[in-house]
Amino acid sequence: MVGFLVDVGLKKRPPSDAMAVLLAKDRAHGSRVAPAHGLVLWDVGYEGTRLHP
Repeated sequence: MVGFLVDVGLKKRPPSDAMAVLLAKDRAHGSRVAPAHGLVLWDVGYEGTRLHP
């Protein structure tokens, strides 16, 4: 999803492609995969409760 959003920002793909990419459930329809380096789960919130990993 991150790679797709980067491509939208770079005007390589239109935002309107997002639903088709999600519904396809096939990575071949998406964009490049963003590297995991630097990605962090910051926190998760559920109905007023915040959980910090």
